Amino acid sequence: MTSNNYYRAFLTGLTAFIFLAFLGSQCLAQVSVPQSVTVASLKNDYKNKALRVLIVPGHDSEDVGTDFNGVKEADLNLKLAQKILKAFEKDQRFQVFISRNDYGYVPTLKNYLEEQRDAIKIFREEIKRIFSQNYINFEKKEGIIHNGVSEKTANKLYGINKWANDYNIDIVLHVHFNDDAERWHYRKGEYSGFSIYIPEKQLPNSEPSRILADSIFNNLKTILAVSNLPQESAGVVEDQELIAIGAKASLSAASLLVEYGYIYETHFLRKPVNDYLLNEMAYLTYAGLAKYFNPEIKPNKYDSAILPYVWRNKLTEGMKNKEDVLALQIALIKDGSYPPASFDLRSCPITGSFLDCTEKAVKSFQKKNGLTEEKGLVGILTLKKLNSLYKN
Repeated sequence: MTSNNYYRAFLTGLTAFIFLAFLGSQCLAQVSVPQSVTVASLKNDYKNKALRVLIVPGHDSEDVGTDFNGVKEADLNLKLAQKILKAFEKDQRFQVFISRNDYGYVPTLKNYLEEQRDAIKIFREEIKRIFSQNYINFEKKEGIIHNGVSEKTANKLYGINKWANDYNIDIVLHVHFNDDAERWHYRKGEYSGFSIYIPEKQLPNSEPSRILADSIFNNLKTILAVSNLPQESAGVVEDQELIAIGAKASLSAASLLVEYGYIYETHFLRKPVNDYLLNEMAYLTYAGLAKYFNPEIKPNKYDSAILPYVWRNKLTEGMKNKEDVLALQIALIKDGSYPPASFDLRSCPITGSFLDCTEKAVKSFQKKNGLTEEKGLVGILTLKKLNSLYKN
């Protein structure tokens, strides 16, 4: 070891000692967990300064999460998270950060995780001890069983929580895609749909997390089916164990972990239409959160990323993976014609493919607008009507 390394090790040890001593003195005086944000403080910050939002694309290059037919969850999480970042960056009421990009963890966080490695381990242990002292009446509740994480991954997650606490982050949003643990590797699973995990109601950041999650949920459910996994069927799911949303009261920010769907769902995998769908999902995530603070907020009158839209070509049953068809399906949702009567978004997902559900919805749209002569075909008359409604 060089003299510089000896010096660095000495400083690290000294820092850890001082930190422990500080925690000890604090605990003797008053044991506490990180001070959580409140609904009132979030509203006040939104009104008087920019809310600080951290977007965390789940997993990374070392822990890719799940995968399906060559699609890695970590990559899909990042693709969607970067689109969510762009949606937030257009709104000056938010100061938005992302934990990683195409090159890995962003330098600020990467350096923090490396330089604060020992302090993070201390934080992880101390927060558990302090929690056990402060929450002596905490009721353990059985929730959904999650996959375990490695010690290294757990330290990263606690490190991100500590960084969020240190940098006064108001809202933490984790971006994930789900999987069915029982499925065969190359086959689709039984379950589908999205859900949002929040801290269980006994945890200090639960209330603001619930309010924001409900707002985002109400937006996303306009184009995505809610999970049919029984434990997720409520849509917004309380959880005590997920480190990402503040297990053991380790996070002061309002925190949400969104499972945007199951990774094997076809509409997330087919190019190029999945890119446009992810754009819409990203916008609805941003708008769902922003509209809680300002219900009138809309980047355009359609409250959509894909609309306004100009259709130039006829659309017929059998067309697959088309941007024109995806835009048609979103327009039909806005019109109230999609999904068609007696169907839902699970049986008729937004896919960009013109199949039976879309044909039925088009017929409903045509009946409503006196265009029944085209009978499910998006021909000249229906194109004209769509463009008159959604072109500008």
